[in-house]
Amino acid sequence: MKKLLIVLFLVMIIGFGIVGYSQTVSKSDDTIEQSTDNTASIQIQ
Repeated sequence: MKKLLIVLFLVMIIGFGIVGYSQTVSKSDDTIEQSTDNTASIQIQ
């Protein structure tokens, strides 16, 4: 049971790492879209 929880925890960490990496890559590629996203998020808040 403990091994299953450890495996699930590792999968979650790897998944979040992939998502974060893909987000940073897309932001560096699309600087114009990033600025529009930031202004939109500021207006929503």
